[in-house]
Amino acid sequence: MAELVKIENPQSIEAQISGPNGADRLFIYMGTAVFLSEGPEFGWKADTLTFVPPEMPGQIQRVFSRKQVHKSIATAGLAAIYNPGNTSYSGWAIDSIDADWDDETGNIVVVVKMGVNGEKAALVRIAYNVTVLAELGA
Repeated sequence: MAELVKIENPQSIEAQISGPNGADRLFIYMGTAVFLSEGPEFGWKADTLTFVPPEMPGQIQRVFSRKQVHKSIATAGLAAIYNPGNTSYSGWAIDSIDADWDDETGNIVVVVKMGVNGEKAALVRIAYNVTVLAELGA
């Protein structure tokens, strides 16, 4: 499992909306997750990165109840890869990304499944975007 080093340039926005199905808030979180996932000597290595997308600096981390979260979705893209060796046998992949409400913390948790191929190859940053549709009430 890859370990998160830090989040660069965290950004978030909260917008009031009207629906669907009683939702009244839309939250968007963006930034760059910094970590290290290195490839094996031969073949592909599957890896997972898990993190909570932070609010902007100076803001308190949002905690949701189960009833508040209608839906959460996420996207990610490769933001930095590295290979000082033979690049003809290297590969980098984001296989999936999921954002879901965590019942223990109340946070939205992002889980990224990825892969790295090749000795000395490394995946070191991904850019992410998380959107949460919620119902907070008046």
